[in-house]
Amino acid sequence: SDPLEIRLTSLTGQGLPDFLPLGWTPVAAAEVSLESAGTVLPEGSATPFEPDAVLLTLPLPDWVLPTDGLYAVHYNLGTGLWTTLADIERFDAPTGEPLARIPLIGPGTVAIVKPDEDPATAPPLPDQAGSALVGSAMVSSFPDLVGVLTADPPRILATQSTLARVVARSVDGTTAWPSGLTVQGYLEERLILIGGGQILEAPFNTDLVLYHPRLSAE
Repeated sequence: SDPLEIRLTSLTGQGLPDFLPLGWTPVAAAEVSLESAGTVLPEGSATPFEPDAVLLTLPLPDWVLPTDGLYAVHYNLGTGLWTTLADIERFDAPTGEPLARIPLIGPGTVAIVKPDEDPATAPPLPDQAGSALVGSAMVSSFPDLVGVLTADPPRILATQSTLARVVARSVDGTTAWPSGLTVQGYLEERLILIGGGQILEAPFNTDLVLYHPRLSAE
């Protein structure tokens, strides 16, 4: 048979193939694809792995605590559902970096997710592997939000790139809203010419998903 080629692509919360249910924050995510003779094999149970035969290890961000309840989920392309995988094995790398190992049922997109801690937005927790991930109840009305967008680095050359991040909170500082809330950002770019003057690019909108990572006061 033809050899299999494995492709592993790291994903951010903004790059998932579909929304997570409300009340869930992605901690780590990746897309695993298999190719045979240049053909991408079907995802999930259409190309099943033997139980516990294929394991994927992902790094955990430093804001995740050892006491946080984490769940591994797989995206079902056919149904549009996120379904739970077997329990996560958590351990530290020799360098001290926290890691999580999850079993795969087949190729596709997988994520490690964390439920909201606020009882007002906390979702139902899955009780077994293979369960569909369920979201928190839709709130009757979403609060007004105020957001701060920062770019790192804030100034770049025309050939460089920057990482933009939005931090949002309720205007009143107390009203809860669930992780997975979608908002629209309005961006403007300004190009400063070396010889003097500047060029203003046409403003554009971009869709963003707000999650609940653990943030410091700063």
